Amino acid sequence: METKKFDHLIQKYLNGIATVDEESLINQWFGEMEDKNISLSDNEKQIIKRRMAAHLKTRISPFEVSNKTKSNYLDIPLWKVAASISILIVIGMAMYFAIPKYRENFSIVKNENIEDKFVEKNNGAAIRKVILTDNSIVFLQPGSEISYFKSYNKENREVFLVGEAFFEVTKNTKKPFFVYGGNTITKVLGTSFSVKVPSGAQQVEVKVRTGRVSVYEKQESSNAPNSNLVILTPNQKATYILKERRWETGLVEEPFPLTDKASFNYVFDNEEVNVLFKKLQAAYGIEIEIENDNLKSCTFTGDISTLTLFQKLDIVCKSIGATYKVKGTKILVV
Repeated sequence: METKKFDHLIQKYLNGIATVDEESLINQWFGEMEDKNISLSDNEKQIIKRRMAAHLKTRISPFEVSNKTKSNYLDIPLWKVAASISILIVIGMAMYFAIPKYRENFSIVKNENIEDKFVEKNNGAAIRKVILTDNSIVFLQPGSEISYFKSYNKENREVFLVGEAFFEVTKNTKKPFFVYGGNTITKVLGTSFSVKVPSGAQQVEVKVRTGRVSVYEKQESSNAPNSNLVILTPNQKATYILKERRWETGLVEEPFPLTDKASFNYVFDNEEVNVLFKKLQAAYGIEIEIENDNLKSCTFTGDISTLTLFQKLDIVCKSIGATYKVKGTKILVV
């Protein structure tokens, strides 16, 4: 039903001149909408209630109508007025979720002055380096931007990201570093990691190079407990699926050694693969598990120093007649 027609029908309902069929239609529609179990925050509900009630008040206020019309409105049963207000509230809730453009009218915006923020944009074709006041470094990808309050590093360290960036965060245990983007929050004390939050995207991706990173879903209330949390360590990544409100964890595409390559010797001479895989596990911080016990006593001879982790695994597994697969954040040799 079109909004104007339904609004006219509500008016007739208030005036007490709606037909039996029209009253039945309103009651039936209202009953169906109550069964939808529409979920809104308390703040959003209060905003919609105030706006809908104000809209209704302008139509039935006895101070804005003639004496003749006033008597007609005052004769309306209170239950009809209450029911109509409820209907309008439910209409607002339904349109809030069903129609994106209509939802924009109910957007809840914090009282933040753009003049209180610094905005750093990368409009070029190369990566842009941004140094923050705590000497943390942000490498902004083309088309990306970050913003942060001018009070950054005085009480907290908060950055808001749209796009993709790599962060090298100066360690400060008293002031955690937060990155906000795509309904997610990334929290670190001091580490290096990347966050990808494409504009309008349905996924947020966090990859960790060094250190320990917490990523979690942003809650409506800062005091609400957050169980949708993932802890990431080096060479791990997490992807947040916005529509499903869940995280998927895995390994980065090209894992890096945790320390200087010179710290590990990748030249093996008749080395048992069980020992070899433990060395790789220590070097990259990734759990490697041999599922087939018969493979543990197999040996490998060769120099794999210049290869990436997955290239190393390809060579070793092929030499012993095995394969490997990535499952979550660990590698299984079968």
